[in-house]
Amino acid sequence: MQYTKTQGLLLSLVVSTVYVGSFRLWKPAAVEGRNRDDPVVIRHRLQRISVLCGILVLVVPYVLAQVYGVGSFGANLVRLFSDGGSTSRAVRDMVGSGGLMGVLYMGPIFEYLTDIDVEDFIYDFKSELCTLQGFRDHVFAPFTEELVYRAIVYQLLQPIASDKKIMLLLPILFGVAHIHHAYELYRTKDLPVSIVAFDALVKTTYTTIFGILANYIYFTKFESTNLGASTLIHTICNLIGFPTIILSQRSYLVNILYYLLIIAGILGFYHLL
Repeated sequence: MQYTKTQGLLLSLVVSTVYVGSFRLWKPAAVEGRNRDDPVVIRHRLQRISVLCGILVLVVPYVLAQVYGVGSFGANLVRLFSDGGSTSRAVRDMVGSGGLMGVLYMGPIFEYLTDIDVEDFIYDFKSELCTLQGFRDHVFAPFTEELVYRAIVYQLLQPIASDKKIMLLLPILFGVAHIHHAYELYRTKDLPVSIVAFDALVKTTYTTIFGILANYIYFTKFESTNLGASTLIHTICNLIGFPTIILSQRSYLVNILYYLLIIAGILGFYHLL
């Protein structure tokens, strides 16, 4: 059977939608009405998404190979995680990706280090990475979102579109997929629709820009296209988030240095791309 553009786009849309649908639809009574940060809700979502990702990892390479004759099941499966290059090259590219993000976030990193001690650092490490919520936000979500919205959707689109078109389409799918947070905000905070819509616009724009950035690094900047590098970028962005615009309770010198490092980070990052 011939693999057409329409089929590729539809399959990509289905995969992009089902990620959110896996934990939004057919929710058990135990999670209804609970906040997204409730441990019961987190465990429910981790289980649903884990099962979904396991299914997609096996089904998508199989369907492409056996139904549409695109590649082989084994080769398609491997390409979801790496382009098959050497381990040393993959590690080198991951280090390079982390270094790029370190340059971009020089300002926030500096601001954090000026007001932290060892105990605070240990506490932050445990709360951001070793708690159930931290694991979801900074380990599980980056990996599964990159697996679905970068690797799997890319594999569905590659036979029907150029890399340039895919690099633009993937971030749009990724950004739109985050609109469900607006519904969560409206349902739990009881805010005006205008505030919720603005929040959704900002988050969609931010995640779309992040997607474009991650795509460039994933496809163009380094030699290998490995899931580890894009997951690391995603984790760093989730950890640091959008830089603070207004600093409070900081000295004049620290504030000046912070803003200078923000500018230097953006310029340096752009130069290194």
